[in-house]
Amino acid sequence: MSIFDKLKFLWFPIIGFSTFCFSSVDGNEHSFSKDDFYISIGGGVLLPNDVSFEVTGSEQIGGLTLNSISGDIKYDTGYQFSGIIGYDINEDFAFETELIYTNFDYDQVDVSASGTITGTGAAVSFGVGSFDIDGDISAFSMLFGPKVNFNLIDNLGGYLGGSVGFTSYNVDIKSIAADTTLASDEDYLEFSSKFKAGLNYSVDENISLQFDYGFNYVVAGEDIYDDFTANSLTARFNYSF
Repeated sequence: MSIFDKLKFLWFPIIGFSTFCFSSVDGNEHSFSKDDFYISIGGGVLLPNDVSFEVTGSEQIGGLTLNSISGDIKYDTGYQFSGIIGYDINEDFAFETELIYTNFDYDQVDVSASGTITGTGAAVSFGVGSFDIDGDISAFSMLFGPKVNFNLIDNLGGYLGGSVGFTSYNVDIKSIAADTTLASDEDYLEFSSKFKAGLNYSVDENISLQFDYGFNYVVAGEDIYDDFTANSLTARFNYSF
C-alpha cells in the first residue's frame, strides 16, 4: 500500500471541512484581517507507543542488515515543542499551521522470533529476549488543518483539531545490546498526521492558556515496521492580534 493510500482517508474530510470553514454561514465570502491571526507556543511530553517489526528474509535498514528476526521496539518518554500560526475564520472555526520538534530515546528491543543483525562487524545472533538500544530519534514536523472551538463556562472553552503534513526525522542508533558494531544513522521524510483535543482559558481578549492531548501518527520509513504512533500532552501560550 502506498503512502497516499494510507493517508487519503485523512485528506478528503480535512479538505472538505476546511472549505466549509472558509465559507460563512450565510454564504457570504470571508474577508481576511490581520486581527484574526494568532500565534501559539508550547511544549510537553511525548509518550511513544511500541513499534512491531518482522523480517522473514533479509532486509537492509540503514547501516544494519536484519535476517529472519521479529519483535517490538520500545521507547522512553520524550519531549515535544511546537509553534502555531492560526487564523480565526469565525468564533467557532480556525485554520492552523503547526511546526513541531520532537525528540525521544530508544529503550529496548523485545525479540519474539530469533535471528541475526549485522552491522560493521560479524553477524550478531539474538535469541528471544530483551536487549537495550542506545540511540534516539529526533524529528521536525509541519502540519496543516482546521480547529473547532466551543464554549464551556465563562472564560473556559474547548477545541478539537485535525491536521496532516510531513515529518522529517533522524534515526540514530549507537549500539544494540552494548555492541557498537550495530549502529545506524538514517534520515527519513514521511507523511504524518495529528488529532488534538484541549481546553482554552482566556486571560484577556489577547492572551489565553491551553492544555491539550494529541495523538500523533507517522508513516513508517521502512516496510518491516508498523507505522509510528504516540500520545502527547502539551501546555501552550496563545496571543491573538
